[in-house]
This record gives sequence, C-alpha cells and structure tokens, in this order.
Amino acid sequence: MRFFVIVLGEEYLHFCSVKIMKISILKISMRLVKYIKPLFLQRSMLVTLIAALWLFSSLEVNAQELGGWEKIFGQQGLDQNARSIIQTRDHGYILVGEVNEGNNTSIYAARTDVDGTIIWEKNIKRVVASTPVFLSAADVLETDDGGFVIAGTTAGQGSSRDFYLAQYDMEGNLMWEQFYGGGSEEEASAVTKTSDGGYLIVGTLTDGAGGNNLEIMMVKTDADGNEQFSITPIQLPGSDEEANSVIELSTGGFVIVGSTNDGGSQGEQVFIVKVASNGFWEWNRSFGGSKRDKALDVVEDLNGDIITIGTFTGDNSDVYFIKLTPDGFDIVSKIFEDPIVEVPNAAVLAEDGTVVVAGYRETDPITSKAVLTKYSVDGDVIWTEEVGRFDYLNIGEDVFLDSEGNYVIGGTSTGPISDLQLSPNVLLIKTNSMGVVTTNYIEGLVYHDKDNGCDLDTDEDGLKGWRVAALNTDLNKTYYGTTDEQGHYAIRVPEGTYNLRTVGPNQYWASCTESFNINLAAEYDTIQRNFGINEAFVCPNLEIDASTPFLEACEESVYTINYCNNGTAEAENSEAQIVLDDDLQFLSSEPISPKTVNDSLYTFDLGDLAPGDCGQFRVTVAADCGAVLQQAHCLIASITPNEICLEPDPEWDESSLDINAFCDGDSVRFFIENRGSRPTEASKNWIVIEDHVMFRQGTVPAQLSPNANQALTLEANGSTYRLSVNQSQGHPGNSNPTMAVEGCSPTGSYMVGYLNQFEEDDRNHFRSVDCQENLDISTYGPYFKRGYPKGYGDDAEIEPETDLKYIINFQNVGTDTAIRVVIRDTLSPFLDPASVRLGAGSHDYELEVYDGGILKFTFENIQLPASSTNEEASYGFVKYRVSQKPDNADGSRIKNGAAVYFDYHAPGTTELVCHTVRDSIGLLVSVGEIFAPQVSDIKVFPNPFTRVATMEVISKQTFQQLDLSIFDAQGRLIRRESYNSMRFELQRGNLASGLYVYKLEADGLLISSGKFLAQ
Repeated sequence: MRFFVIVLGEEYLHFCSVKIMKISILKISMRLVKYIKPLFLQRSMLVTLIAALWLFSSLEVNAQELGGWEKIFGQQGLDQNARSIIQTRDHGYILVGEVNEGNNTSIYAARTDVDGTIIWEKNIKRVVASTPVFLSAADVLETDDGGFVIAGTTAGQGSSRDFYLAQYDMEGNLMWEQFYGGGSEEEASAVTKTSDGGYLIVGTLTDGAGGNNLEIMMVKTDADGNEQFSITPIQLPGSDEEANSVIELSTGGFVIVGSTNDGGSQGEQVFIVKVASNGFWEWNRSFGGSKRDKALDVVEDLNGDIITIGTFTGDNSDVYFIKLTPDGFDIVSKIFEDPIVEVPNAAVLAEDGTVVVAGYRETDPITSKAVLTKYSVDGDVIWTEEVGRFDYLNIGEDVFLDSEGNYVIGGTSTGPISDLQLSPNVLLIKTNSMGVVTTNYIEGLVYHDKDNGCDLDTDEDGLKGWRVAALNTDLNKTYYGTTDEQGHYAIRVPEGTYNLRTVGPNQYWASCTESFNINLAAEYDTIQRNFGINEAFVCPNLEIDASTPFLEACEESVYTINYCNNGTAEAENSEAQIVLDDDLQFLSSEPISPKTVNDSLYTFDLGDLAPGDCGQFRVTVAADCGAVLQQAHCLIASITPNEICLEPDPEWDESSLDINAFCDGDSVRFFIENRGSRPTEASKNWIVIEDHVMFRQGTVPAQLSPNANQALTLEANGSTYRLSVNQSQGHPGNSNPTMAVEGCSPTGSYMVGYLNQFEEDDRNHFRSVDCQENLDISTYGPYFKRGYPKGYGDDAEIEPETDLKYIINFQNVGTDTAIRVVIRDTLSPFLDPASVRLGAGSHDYELEVYDGGILKFTFENIQLPASSTNEEASYGFVKYRVSQKPDNADGSRIKNGAAVYFDYHAPGTTELVCHTVRDSIGLLVSVGEIFAPQVSDIKVFPNPFTRVATMEVISKQTFQQLDLSIFDAQGRLIRRESYNSMRFELQRGNLASGLYVYKLEADGLLISSGKFLAQ
C-alpha cells in the first residue's frame, strides 16, 4: 500500500532528524481539500488522509496543557464592542466594532499580540465639514501586505447611510476609504475577499420606492475598493430581505444568508441565496417562519456543502442548523430546542471538518454567557462550553480558528450587572481545541523588604524580573509568572491546589514567606499573595555572559558582554577579564577600552556595582583567515570579585582544581593545577577524550599542594583532545574543570566538529565560556537556533546534570527597518523554566517566563535595519542558559525551537535543537592493547558507566567464549565472568566508584586489556 502526504504553507515544523513544510498540520485538511478532492473517488480515502495528518500532528506535544484565556479591555467610560475579529499573520489579533461617545458612533479597533496583550487601540472617526458623522464596523479582513480592511456603515448623503470600506496599515493608519450607495439607507453586515483579489460587501438596502421594503445589496470592488458593480441580486415584491453573512464558494459564486419576511403568516424566515460571480441570482431557499427566524452565518464544509447557522424563534430563541448541497438541495435541517435563550452569531469550519459556532446563552433574564458549540457535519452536538464571567452580560459576536487549532471569540462583556456597571467592554476569549478557558489567576507583588519587617512600606519598591512559580500539587505541574517594572506578577492556572514560591537569582536573597498554599476551587477565582524579599547574606553576586551571533573566518564579529550584580551588597572595583582564542584577533571595544592587556588576556574596569546594577560592552574581533569551516573558537569571560559567601561544606578539603592547556608544536600540553589553599586529601579521577573516543584515564594524586600541578603531554596529531577532572567533595560553587584543544597539528591537518560535544566549565555565574564553530552564514536562513553543548554522538547525548545554552539568531530580511522583534520559545517539558538565566544579546531585551514554560524575549525599539540596506547590522541574537529538570529519565529527548516575530509580519521558525539525556554517556573507549591480529577493535561503552557497560569485540573470527577479568587499581582480581556472545553487558553490581583494569580472553586466548571507570 502506498501512502503519501501533501503539504503546503510558508511556515515550518521541524523534527530533530526531519524537516517538513508546515502550516498548523491540522489545517492541511482544510486548505488542501479543494485541491486534492478531485484526486479521491471515495470520501473514505479523503477521511483516511485527514486522519493520517491528525496522527502526524500528534507527534509534537504541547507542553503547556492549559486552556485558553479571557481578556476584557476597552477605554474606560465608553460603550464599546467587538463585532468582528481576525488573527493576523503575526499570530496576534485585530478586533473591530463600535464605540459610542455621547451622540456619535465611531469605529473601535484594537490590535493585540499572540498572548492577547494590547499593542494599540484607537477610535477611528470620520469627520465631514468639521462634524463627526456616524461610522461603525461590521467586519474585518487582513490584507496581503499585513494591513486590514474594515467594512461597515457611515453617514452618507443627507441623513442616509452608505456602505463603507477602508484599508488601514498595520498600525491602524488610514490608507484609503470608499463609500457605496445613493439616496437610500444602506447598512453593511459582512465582507469577504474574492478570488480575484477584490472584495464583496453585503448588507441591506432600504428601498424607498414601493413601501420601504428591505433588499439584499451587494457591492463588488477591486483590491483598492473601486466599485466594479452594485446590485440587489433578488427582489421579492412586498417582502423584506436582509443579509447577515456571505462566503465565496470554492466552485465559484457566492452564498448570502440572512432573513426574509413577506408580512404574512410565515413570519420571518431563514433566507439563503446563491448568486454567480457577477452578482446574478441562481437560486434561493427559505426555512422556518414560526416567528422570527434568521440565518446569521454560513460556511462551506470539506465536501463543498453549505452549512448555515441561525436562530429559530419558538418559545425561546433556539439554534437552527441547515445544510444544503451547492445546488441548494436539503441535506440536514435541525432545530435545537432549549428552554434557555441561545443565539449563534458566528461559525467557523474546524480542522477536522466539523463546525464550531459562537454566540451567547442567557443564564438568567439579565446576564448571559458566551457559548461555543461544536457540531458534526450532520448537525449533531459534539460538545458545548460556556465562557465568560458570571454576573456579566457576555456576547460572542465572532469566532475563528487560529494557527494553533484553538478558537478565538470576539464580542462584548458588560458588568458586573449586580454593581450596575453597564458600560460594555470588548471581550476577547481564546479557548483550546476543546473550547476550554483557564480563568483562574494568582497575582501579587514581589517587593524589596528593606527594613526586614515583612510588611509592605511606602518606600519599598517592587522587584522586576523575578519569577514566581505555582506548583499544582495534584498534577505535579508548575506554572510561572514574571514580575514587571513595578514588581507585579500574574499566573494563569487551572483550578486546583497550589504551592506558591518565588524563584530568586541566587541564595543571597530570602523571602519573608517561603511559600503559600493556595486552593482555587471555582472558575474566575483570583487570589492575591505578596512576597517581601530581604537579604539572607550580605554579599555581591556578579554574573557575566558573553556571546556573538556567529563567527566567520576572515570576518569581523562583535561579542556582547553582559554583566550584573544580582547580589545584596555592592561589588567594589569590579573587573571583567576576557581571554581570546589564539585564532581570534582583538580589534576594538566600546564603550570601554581594556585597562590592561597581557597576551590574550584583556581586563576591563567596571567600577563599583551596586545591587541591581547591570551593564554591557562589546568587543570586536576577527577570526583567522586560515581557520577552516566548523573550526571552533572560544572566548572566556569572567568577572571579579567572585567570592562565594555561603558557608563552605565541612567535607571540602579546600583544594580547587583548574585546567590549562595549549598547543605546543608537536604536542598538546595539559596542566591540572591546585589553586586552592590546601592540598588535595584524596586522588581525583581525570579522563582524556580524543575526538569521540575516551583515550586515557588517570588520577590526580592525593596531597597535590597549592599552586602545584600535574602535567600531561599528548601527541599533536590533529585530534581534538578534552581533559576533565573531578573537584573534591563539597567544593563550593558549580565548578566542573574541563578544557579542550582543537586544531593542534604540526602538519596543519586536523579534525573539527568535536570541541563542542561536552559542557564547558562555566556553571558558575561569574564565568562564561563561549565556544562557537565558524560558519558559512550564507547556508543558513534568517532564523536559526543552536544548543551547546552539542552532545555526543548521533543522538546528541548529554548527562542529566548538564545545563544547556541556546543561541537564537535572527536577521531582518524585509524591506524596512524592524521596530519590534519578539522571540517566543516554548521550553521542552524536560527543562526547568525556573532555572533560565539571561544571557548576552545583540540589543537590549526583556524576558518574560510564563504559563508552563514559555519564554518571551521582547526587543522594543530595536531599529534593526533591513539586510538590503545594511547587511552587517541586520543580524541580531539572544542567548540564554537553562538547567534540566532533576528527574529526567534515561533516554529523555529534549527538543527546543523558537518563533521569531518581526513587527507585524508572519513569524519565522527555527529548526528544533535536540539532545538525548543519558545516565552515562556511551563513550567509545580506546583500549590499552589488542593482542590478537584477527581482532580489529574492542568497544566499551558507556565509559565511565553508572549501572551497565556494554563490551563488544569486533573480529573476523567468532569466538565461542569470552572471559572477562576485572582488577582494581592495585592489581587485585575482584571479579571474573564468562560470556558466550561477542557483545555482552557488564553489570556494575558491587563495584565501587573508581578506575578498573580488565583482561579479556577469547577461547583461552588473551586478546585485549584496558581500563574502565565506574562512577
């Protein structure tokens, strides 16, 4: 059986090993049906394809597991509403409606980002002869250039009203406006974009001739709003017809829905009209007619059938569901009778071909809830959700399906009614794919408790950038908020029981209250909790981070060095030290110059840094022209003072090991130095990795004196060597001594690509090691993300305690200067959002951590030039560091990508960066000797190992029995085991941590000896 998938779109979904074109995968079923439908003779085949796409999309799991959100906004004291809403190409939203100021009505328009945060809102007024005239919005569409058009109604000739169509740019500035109508009253209700790039507006005309009958009116325009024709497609003498919605069919022509009323016993009926592309009538149908029935919206389903939703008015207003063929023949006609008044205002086709309807339902005579209902294509209810605050009058006016498969409702919220607060406000609700909204919040203030009184005083300021974590103790899931400039935070959470705590920058700060236990038992429950923060230790805590967007051989690059004092005391006479790789040439720095230069060490005077003081400087370097592609270059940044004020572990022997290394002609020289104040009390294990093979193991002897060192010399053969050693038990801080040397070869021939396999020694905040490969940047797109360390082997293996550093690169490849750039990065569920540390960035930025682990980097007023005008300055980047969660299981796959938003343009997405967590990395091991000529290799992995090591004999001859003897460091035999396979597993059992020697015999013949390390 053959299976194929067709994918169209402009965005990308990236897997670690596969990159495919992306739209939201589930949207493929909607967008492709009219193209692929003729290829399928049976509907079952189409269903199979769509089901396959659903399965494919489920490979990526949303880590947040939250419902949607609700926002109420508008301008205080004014009556405003939202009649129509769209999602824009930047994944934000535009809402339009009306605002009433005194006796005049104007258009209300607002733009938000993807999280529903207002970017701008404004009242759009029209003035004629210095007098404001009536102007209202009924519908909105996005234009190809990222702007939008509004269709509505405005005062026209005399007191009459006309259709109105206007285009606005992305900032809401008027580009052009047009008016359509004559001496009659015309009121627009909807607009749709036509296949020729123009627009079709529909509404209702009051025909003054013949008894003031109402007629359906449609106006067709080109892309600039120039009228192409205006027509009333059907006129029924003595009858009133109104239009409420319109769509263009995939097969051509338009369907207009609304109501008809001939004044007779039938009353008002649902009215459906099909017209040709030139506006001429083809057929019409009417339904119902008990009292006041009308169609309110219409969609075309995946089969090309027409689904209309509206109201049937019996004892109450009920939902009317009608489905017709493209030729107007009945398929389904259903009325959903309910004792509660329900009005369905808008419909949207769901990703699976069903229909989702938004409107409102009365909860009592004066209040209502917005309601969202999903119907099958046969008109059966699949689910219904009520949304909106209790004691409010909530009305859902419009709905659409967003880029992530969620539903977004625009409408009006008035209330609370019990407090007689009756000014309508704009309602924006985002639900998840099941119509669920998360409405509970934990809010509060994080402030500096200067007097240690643990109560908020007037002179105590809020603390910006602190994270607050709310652990749902039932689900074991944590949700986050970040404090703003005033120290306020807000965390959106599901109902449940929570433990609330702050996440400080270091251990020198303490909260008056360690944590709060909170129970949120009902929707729209908001609890306030404040945290007073005081000094647990009086000590500076300097942090530094350095990075550059990328390196290219023979080109200049600019490193950004960010530093901060996140401690509780002033850091006097602080300095930054920069050490450059031999292949990086220092060119300049700004705004400060080096105080001293000693070979490749550059020292910068930073002065006294008070708590909270931060700064930045830049260093311009040039990478050596002789460097080969993918060769790594390192810059090491450190900052002083770097003392650790916490009480040391009593088990610490006060030794402190450090590694230095350099290429010396035909040798690579490593030095393990004790920079502590006392000798080492016990020996320390070290290992050397050559490229991807553990080449050598050894120990630092006990009683290595302060300032003494152990030297190790290796042959310079072009391999990349890395030496790592363990610190003494209880060593303060997070030092993990390691250093690598790449490209050392007397012949000039060497291997690249291995230096960044493992973590560098920069877990301490006062040290930053930035090692990057030089790139051919022309082979990269405008958005790419890298993760360091890169990991070992094909699966990018890292150990559980390894931190990850991510660099996200972006370039403005547009035609104009970018004013605002936002990066949105949803962390893998295996990473700890509380541990995120801000790194260097090309420009000033703010970081917000929220929900279950979304990172939002915002570059306000970045003024990033387009590449066409200034290629060198068109690049930007941000770097951050994050730890793994402590309980990651062996084999956990960490996948992380990001979306980059330039102003109001569609986001660009990076490829996923992937790592595999291993309890012990499966290092290949170089054995000491192989004694049998028929044996080509002996593999031992992982090495070091924790629980199990695998040994494999690569040989031309198959042996019947392998005998393994294990000796301790003193040469004593401690275990002997036999195996009848060329590949077997060695269980650690009771082996203590340490270095062991093994002897391997095959069928009585000694074939190999070597070493392995149990840890």
